[in-house]
Order: sequence, then structure tokens, then C-alpha cells
Amino acid sequence: MSMIKLVNKTAQKGIVDPKIIIGGIVALAVIIILATGKFNFSASRNDQPSSESATTESQSEPTQAPSAPKSYNNGQYKFSLEYPGEWDYKEAQGQYVTAFFSPLESSSDRYREFLGVKVVSTASKPDITLQQATDLWEEQTVAASKDKNFQITDRKSSTIAGNEARDLFFTVDIEGIAAKGFAKITMANENIYIFQYFAETDKYEKFLPDLESIISSVSL
Repeated sequence: MSMIKLVNKTAQKGIVDPKIIIGGIVALAVIIILATGKFNFSASRNDQPSSESATTESQSEPTQAPSAPKSYNNGQYKFSLEYPGEWDYKEAQGQYVTAFFSPLESSSDRYREFLGVKVVSTASKPDITLQQATDLWEEQTVAASKDKNFQITDRKSSTIAGNEARDLFFTVDIEGIAAKGFAKITMANENIYIFQYFAETDKYEKFLPDLESIISSVSL
């Protein structure tokens, strides 16, 4: 039986530095196996985005003033976007094609909010619908993460790059850290694209305008 799996490129090696990437702890690595109806949730630290060695011009101190947005293009998975100049990114983060990290707020900042991008090919199951993919994401993620108090708080329909999308908002508690975020799911180019935002609860609103700017710039 053919299966559709979330792209799982090898994560870059490196030791997690708790001073700057505790945000990686709350990155919930999700694997969709659409052809068999399976959706596996994993909190393995090996699959978490690590901001260590992320592309940045000032990693030890926060940027003092806004800078011009930067462009990101992924030819392999056929998407591009712009991200704030103060943010940085790292490729091949566990189940993420790439992940974008918020700037350090101070030299002692422990947590970096991030947006991870996942891509799922639909080539082996071309009839899968957006709603089916979204339902699988919700059903299996909730069932597999009860011990982390994962809860869907809202669901909305929207668009991204002119394509129909589904937005699922959630809260989660990982290793004592209260976090919240959203997953925006859409389909294009024979792929399912999942944009996932994770933030410490009290920082969610602070970085939300940056996330909205990134999402609005996406081209598929």
C-alpha cells in the first residue's frame, strides 16, 4: 500500500542550548500518513527545531531596530515567503522543511518563538481533500497528546496565497511551559502545506503580527 508521509529530512546536528532554544521543546513534530488514515504525534526532542546555528546576523544580542524583510525561496517544495529582518531560519528541522525563529529579546532570553513549515506530498493519494487532511491532523493529534493538555481552541476557514486553507488554534503544555499556537493547512502543487506557529503563551500576541506578515507573503 502506498503511503503519504510528511517529508522527514535529516535534522542538522547540534546540542540544544537551553538558554536560547527552549522554544524547540514545544515544537510538536507531527507525521501524517494519509493513505492509511494514520496521524502520529511525536514529542521526540530529536525532531524539534533547534535555533542553534540558524542563519542570523546577530544571534547573541537582540536587534535594536527593525530591518527590511528578507526573502526565502524553496524550489524543491515550491513555496516562497518573506520574513522579518530580525528573524532567522534553519533548514531541515526534523519534520519541518524549514523553521523561522523570533529574535532574542535579551542576552538571557530562554525562548524563541518559531514558525515551522511542513510539506506532505499527495502524489500517492491525489483525491485527498483539504478537510480530510485537516480532520486527520486534529483527530490524531488530540488523541496522541492528551498528556500534554493539547486542546483545539478554535477552527476557522481562511486563505493563503489565494488557496483555501483551514486554521486550527491550540494550547499545549510541554515540560511545564504553557504554550499556544496555530496550524494553517492548505493544498497546492500536489502537496499539503502546514504552517505551524508555537509561542510561549504570554508572547503569542507580541509576535503574532510578524507571523501574519509572513503568512500573507507566502507564494505557492
